[in-house]
Amino acid sequence: MSTLGEIMKEEDQRNNTLYAKAKLGSSMHNERNDCVVVAVSIAANQPYDYIHRLFQKYGRKARCGTSDHITRKVLSQLAKRRKISKWSVDRPKKPGGGKFTMKTIADQYPRSQRFMAFTSDHAAAVVDSKVEDWTENRNHRVVRVYKINLIKRRK
Repeated sequence: MSTLGEIMKEEDQRNNTLYAKAKLGSSMHNERNDCVVVAVSIAANQPYDYIHRLFQKYGRKARCGTSDHITRKVLSQLAKRRKISKWSVDRPKKPGGGKFTMKTIADQYPRSQRFMAFTSDHAAAVVDSKVEDWTENRNHRVVRVYKINLIKRRK
């Protein structure tokens, strides 16, 4: 049986994830259906507010989903503004031709690689081989992956 202190510590760890922080920004904008905005924010390591404004600029309507061409415009703009160095699309398949799931996709790329995994109707960021989303460890089939390369800043 867990003590109250252990339960509180576990809750703090859950609320301290990149996903929880991005969803806080989402709730402050009274948003829903913004999984792509959240995923870009996490994968590009940028504040939710900044990414939200970029998506609005390129035509995303509040509380509505995001089309793929708007996502590509936002990623291109992030690269142009030197927030990310580049991005690319991958359509990963298992050797037998099957598709990876949110449960298995994180292990297919190097731990240092940041990317967004897309299902037919959802997107999630993957950082340090961890799916930063409610779909973590679920069997949602991944149809495409956008790899995000961050700019290495000098110290």
